[in-house]
Amino acid sequence: FFFLFLLIDFFFLFLLIDFFFLFLLIDFFFLFLLIDFFFLFLLIDFFFFFFFFFLVLLNFFFFSALLVGFSFPTLF
Repeated sequence: FFFLFLLIDFFFLFLLIDFFFLFLLIDFFFLFLLIDFFFLFLLIDFFFFFFFFFLVLLNFFFFSALLVGFSFPTLF
């Protein structure tokens, strides 16, 4: 159970990071395309960065709590 939840946790974390970098590439494309909307996309980019950072933290704490809950009964 321990390694299974660890693999699931890493998979979701890398998936979120991949989505964040994809959004960064889209953001840079729009930044070079529409310079008028530079500050607007910067604000959206910061919002999505903090949102994904909060999701990764929430995911990490949730799965670490699951890991502790599943690993301690199996240890003893």
